[in-house]
Amino acid sequence: MKIDPAPATTSAMTRLSSTNQICWDVTTPSAIYIEKELLAKLGFLETLTAASCCRVLYSIKACSLTAVLNTVAPVVHGFATSSVFEARLARQIVGENGEVHFASPCLKGSQIRSLGRLVDRMSFNSIGQLRAHSRELSRCVKVGLRLNPRLSFVADSRYDPCREHSHLGVTVDQVGKMLERGDRELGEVSGIHFHNNCEAIDWTPLLETVESLCARLEPLLKQVEWINLGGGYTWDKHTDFGPLRRAIELLTTNYGLEVFLEPGDGIVNSAGYLVASVIDLFDSEGKTVAVLDTTVNHLPEVFEYQYEPDVAGHVDDGPHKYILAGCSCLAGDVFGDYAFEEPLEIGSRITFENAGAYSLVKANMFNGINLPSIYIQREDGELELIREFTYEDYLARCGGEAHAAARAGV
Repeated sequence: MKIDPAPATTSAMTRLSSTNQICWDVTTPSAIYIEKELLAKLGFLETLTAASCCRVLYSIKACSLTAVLNTVAPVVHGFATSSVFEARLARQIVGENGEVHFASPCLKGSQIRSLGRLVDRMSFNSIGQLRAHSRELSRCVKVGLRLNPRLSFVADSRYDPCREHSHLGVTVDQVGKMLERGDRELGEVSGIHFHNNCEAIDWTPLLETVESLCARLEPLLKQVEWINLGGGYTWDKHTDFGPLRRAIELLTTNYGLEVFLEPGDGIVNSAGYLVASVIDLFDSEGKTVAVLDTTVNHLPEVFEYQYEPDVAGHVDDGPHKYILAGCSCLAGDVFGDYAFEEPLEIGSRITFENAGAYSLVKANMFNGINLPSIYIQREDGELELIREFTYEDYLARCGGEAHAAARAGV
C-alpha cells in the first residue's frame, strides 16, 4: 500500500469515498466518519424495526460526536445515555422530538433534579437506587429497573455484563424473590432494561434471554409497560434477524410491551476510520517496524483489550510485513503485525477501518500527543472538517487556563 506523502486518492480512500473520486486532503492523524454509511446502517435497521414495532435508540457511549448525533437523530427514536453530560447532550440534540433514556451504576442525589428535567425514562441499576429515588423521579420520568439476566454469552469477562459479581443490574433471582414476597418497590417500576451481550453477530442469545425472562419473571412482564433490550449486537445485509423478530413478537403479542433496542457500536463502528502516516521505518531484530503518527491511545481498546484493528490493504501472508507501532513512549503502543502487497515508505498512509466506536470517546493526550482531527464526509460527498485540536486543548486538560486566570486575578 504505497502512498505519496502528498494528498492522494488511495485504494483505501477511494473505497471510503463511495460517491465521488475525492482527493482526500487531510492531515494525519485524522478520524473520518462517513455519513452515507451511517445512514445505510440506520436505514436497514429502521426497515426491520418498523415492521416489528420496535423503537431504536442510539447509545451515545459508542460515539458522542455531535456531527454523528445530528445525522443519527432524525432516524432513531432517541438516545440512550449513562451520565448527566450524555443526557444533556442528548436532549440538546433531540430537543422535544425524541426520547432520552438513562441507565447507570452511578446516580448521585445531587443529579436527580437535573436528570428529572432531561430524561424520559430511567432504569435504576439497583434496588438501593430504586428505593432512594423512584418516588421523587416517578413524577417526571418513567421509572425502570435494569435486570441482570444471569445469562453470559461473552467469552471475555471484561466485556460481560453478567460476569460473576457484576455491578450492572439486579439479578433475576433477586427480582424473583421480591415478586414472591410482593415487595412494593416493584410497584414503582413501569419498565425493565437488560444488556447482556457485546459485538455479537448472532441474535439468538437475545431470543434466549427474552424466553428466559418470560419463564422466570412473567408476573413482572405483565405489570410493566415497556422493555429495553439493550445493545451489543452488530449486523450487515447477511445477518439473520429472525431471532430478533421472534423476541419482539413474544414481548408485544403476549404482554403488549413497548420494545426498545439501543445499538451503539452496531450503528457507528463501520462508518469510522482512523488515517495515519508512516513517520519512521527500521529493522528491529529481523522485523520491520513502521512507526505511525498516531497511537493506540487514539484507539484505546487496542491496548485495553488487545484488540487488533482492521487495516485497509492488509493481505494475509503479503510479501511486505511490518509491525505497525504508535508514536508514544509506551512500550506496548503497538497495533499489530500487518502485511501489504506493496512496500511502505515514509509518508505512506495507513487507514484503520471499523474505528467508529469507542475511539474518540476514549482517546487521550498521553505524552502530549495531539488528538486526531475529525472529519465527516457528508452524504453528497463533501468532506467537512469538524474539529482540529491545538496546544490550547492540551493546556486546558492540564489546568493551564485556570492557573493562568488565577495568576491574573480573574
